[in-house]
Parts: sequence; structure tokens; C-alpha cells
Amino acid sequence: MYSLAAAPISWGVCDVPDWGLQLDPERVFAEMHELGIAAAETGPAGFLPADPDAARAVLERHTLRAVGSYDGLVLHRDGWEEALRAAAEPVRRLGGDALVFAVLAAPGDYSGDPGLDEDDRARILSALDRIADLEEELGLSLAVHHHLGSLVETEAEIDRVLEGSRVRICVDTGHAFAAGIDDVPALFDRVGDRLALVHLKDADAGLARQVQSGETDFLDAVGRGIFRPLGEGDLDVAAILDRIHRVDYSGWVVLEQDTMLAEEPGADGGPKAAVRRSIDFLRALEEARV
Repeated sequence: MYSLAAAPISWGVCDVPDWGLQLDPERVFAEMHELGIAAAETGPAGFLPADPDAARAVLERHTLRAVGSYDGLVLHRDGWEEALRAAAEPVRRLGGDALVFAVLAAPGDYSGDPGLDEDDRARILSALDRIADLEEELGLSLAVHHHLGSLVETEAEIDRVLEGSRVRICVDTGHAFAAGIDDVPALFDRVGDRLALVHLKDADAGLARQVQSGETDFLDAVGRGIFRPLGEGDLDVAAILDRIHRVDYSGWVVLEQDTMLAEEPGADGGPKAAVRRSIDFLRALEEARV
């Protein structure tokens, strides 16, 4: 049976430039606790204090344990291993389990593939195998996040990683759907025992088609609400949940709805209300399975 967690990006917290209003960690983690959430991703660098004791104290004040974190890595250029180790260290210090990462063309660049050649793609696969080898040393699950606007986004790109490397995978249901993967539940079968983490979100089919056609990009789509609370988009969340159970997955399922905020939300509205709806929908699905 999986364990449920939440992510600060559902509260609009993200290190991408011009993402929107960034809420204080005390508010974000307090609202997670109020919703009955017991574990959380730790957010981007700089969200929690750099001092590990101070960061741990923030989580402990809200009775939360650390799940892990997310980062973006440029694997076809030198310096990625140092960047990965730097991102992994705070996760280790906080007792987290996983570091998931997108494969980017350049730091902070979610504009997609600029046209990498085969040598660059081979370097990426070689780096992914090296990352798989680093898991034991670092004591963390290190997993590719197939992310909109990254170099591992589409079904074919995910298959290339699965066939050409040994790295583990973070399955993100909303990003998969938005990238044109119609049968998202089947993705869990293809990933198999390389599944390290699940980011569970719903998505709007109309905006997903605009992303796929190039009519809009990742950041614009998020700003327009492509990712929805569970049950309010066009994904078959029940089928996804059934597949998670069928593959006997026992890791973290992170409720993660990429959100941008233009202003400070009210005490009981905004992200807190949206995540509550996801929790209620997921709970109803689980009760129906019994």
C-alpha cells in the first residue's frame, strides 16, 4: 500500500523565474498539517532554511516528515554530478527518501528540446546509468521526472530512457497526459519495478492538446490551470489508482498540482481548498475499492 504526501508546488511554490507569488513555508506546511497530511516534498532550494536543523524544525513544527525533493539537471554538459550531489545533500540531512529530477537543455529551461544531436543524447543516457549507480552511495532513490518542456517528456522519450539506461522513474500522471500519453495507467506497467515515486494529478484535455500542438507552452498552460484537483480534469484517476494497486506499489504517492498564484489566497481558499478536494476524491476512490 502506498503512502500519501503533498508538495509545495500545489501551493504555488516553485523556483522557475516569474512563476508567481511564493508563499511562506510556515503557511504551506501548516495547511498541509491541517489537511491531515503527514509527509511532504521539501520544495525548491531556498524554500526551507539552508541550516539542516532549522529546516528540520520547520517540518517538525507541523508534524511532517520529508519525502524528498525535485530539481532540474543538465546531463549532456559537465558539472551535472556536482549539481546532483548538492541537490541530494539537503534531502539526506532531512531524512528524505528520493530526489527526482527533470533532464533539461539548460538550467531552468523548460522550453523543450533545442535540437540535441545523438552524441548529446548518448551522454544523457550514460549520465542516467551513472545516476543509477549513485543511489547506493547517496542512500536515496534517484529518479527521472518526465516533465513538460524537458528532454524526457513524450512517450518515446520515456521509452528511450527505459530501454537505454537503468535509472529509476518518477511517474507524473498529469505531465504524462499533457505530453500526449493517452493510456496513463499502462505507463505503470512499462516502468515496472523501476517506479520510484508517483506524482498524482489530474489535467485538462483541452489545454493538454494545446501543449501538444505547440499552441501554448508549459508555463502558460500552468498559469491557465492545466493541472486540476483529482476528479476535476479528464484523467481516469480511478484506473490509475487501480493500476498503482495492481503493480503492488508501496512507495510515496505525492498529491502535486502545479499551481501559480497571483496573490495571497484567503485562509480557507486557494491551494488548501484545491488539495482538500483531491484528498476527498482519493479517499472516496479508496473506500469504493474496499
